[in-house]
Amino acid sequence: MMRVEGMTYRRYVQKWLIVAACAMIGHAASAGSLAPVGGPWQSEAGLPFKKKTRRSVSGIACAVQPAPQRCLLALDEGSATRTILLGDGSFAVDEKPLDLPLDGAEMDAEAAAADSGFYYLLGSHARKRESCEFNPASHHLLRIGYDPASGAVLTDANGKISDITDATGLAKVFAAVSGVKEHLDDCLKDGQGVDMEGMAVMGPKLYLGFRGPASAGYAPILALDKKALFANEPASPELTNLEVGKGRGIRDLAAVKDGILVLAGPGDAELSAGTSPPTWTFSLWDGSHDDGGKATPKLLTELDLSGVALRDGAGCDDKEIKPEGIAVLSDEPHRLKILVLSDGMCDGGPLVFSVDF
Repeated sequence: MMRVEGMTYRRYVQKWLIVAACAMIGHAASAGSLAPVGGPWQSEAGLPFKKKTRRSVSGIACAVQPAPQRCLLALDEGSATRTILLGDGSFAVDEKPLDLPLDGAEMDAEAAAADSGFYYLLGSHARKRESCEFNPASHHLLRIGYDPASGAVLTDANGKISDITDATGLAKVFAAVSGVKEHLDDCLKDGQGVDMEGMAVMGPKLYLGFRGPASAGYAPILALDKKALFANEPASPELTNLEVGKGRGIRDLAAVKDGILVLAGPGDAELSAGTSPPTWTFSLWDGSHDDGGKATPKLLTELDLSGVALRDGAGCDDKEIKPEGIAVLSDEPHRLKILVLSDGMCDGGPLVFSVDF
């Protein structure tokens, strides 16, 4: 019988089968279902909008500053936004109105991100869901300057946003990227239309996450040189097809110390959810991909939302829970504390998840 460093080959194989089994058990445990540990957080007054807009929070980005954190919201209804100040189990809405300079057009803002000097606000770039008509109002990627000491958006004497730039060259980028350009005229109902709902900043790159097109359990993430993009220079696009699971697309992204946190959820096609009820997951992607441009992130957990009750409140009632925005409250070794905001819940209905990995 063959010997391997003092043991028989059979015992050697048995040992590593046990090790492998333990590793699989550990992975299965980490990828189980996880309920929130806090929330929904409340705000004393809530967002100063009509019910439909108050239930349209689809993204959040927090300024790079000491606590308490000030964060910008993405709203997929209306033509304005707001910043909020996170507290301990609650949040306050800043009084300063922030109207986007888009002539009243509804941007369909679906994602937000931030670095040390700017907030970024992303329109879906999607066609209209019912008619499949081209929607120019959704084709914006805005960079908005903020005060690094407070996280407050920079405004002029009239209260208008004073430092704002639109990435006007993004359409040209899409038209040249294989895996995106073929789907620019596709409809959302088919699950192949372009629809961006996630965004993150990591180093010099801006990462755009697609809900659609999604196919065979994969959804695209497009990395761009952020400085070049807003200077209307070649932005070095790099596309990765990320494994997110059958029927899912990317619903948000957030940069963390170990890479990019991915919130995945139901895709765009009417029958794309694949599960009943639809499910959302957290995964961790290290930013790499194989030679074919594909990557499989580390699955962290599925979100257990079964215990979250819809609220009846003065001026705004929750309609449904659709996680679409994430902010990282703390990033410790092998543990993330994540704030999740949902479209369909008043003021985002913030929930807190503590994820070990």
